[in-house]
Amino acid sequence: MKCDVVSAIFHPSVVTFVVFLSVILYLNLGLIPLLVVTVFYSLLPFLIVLIMKELNFVSDIYVSKRNERIIPMILALISYVIGLLFLINDYFMFNVLLIYIINTLIILVVTLKFKISVHVSTTVGSISLLVFVLGFSFIFLYLFGILISYVRYKMKAHTLSQVISAWIFGPLSYIEFYIMFHTFFYVRT
Repeated sequence: MKCDVVSAIFHPSVVTFVVFLSVILYLNLGLIPLLVVTVFYSLLPFLIVLIMKELNFVSDIYVSKRNERIIPMILALISYVIGLLFLINDYFMFNVLLIYIINTLIILVVTLKFKISVHVSTTVGSISLLVFVLGFSFIFLYLFGILISYVRYKMKAHTLSQVISAWIFGPLSYIEFYIMFHTFFYVRT
């Protein structure tokens, strides 16, 4: 499989949608969380990038240049917060999405000085949610993180340090989920 195809399949908007869809279906959380995640966490952020590309504010759909990432990330965060407000009464999804927003803020701050791989950070952070919900027997899913790390490096989209640094979101996300759901309320099935 070609690197550009793998990179497109593991686009952060696609990974976000697939993982949240899996969790929502597995936990039978209903249609509203599915609609919110689809619109505010996948479609709108992707459309923002597409529109910005058409208007020549970003050079490509991967927003490859670090200095071009700030505005799309801020607009995506606004979309995330709006979506979060729709789920204020859904404790599980509200807190999962809150963690997603916190991690995106961290990525945004890092991006001000360093081009971290959003592909890798989104993939490994999202896999951490799956491992948290489905259990440690799904730890093999991190192989997808290795695959996308290799692909992004091979495409010369990132340096080795940019790819490796993105892996912090694997354990960070799992720790955030654990603290949130084992400290404040235990929702896991």
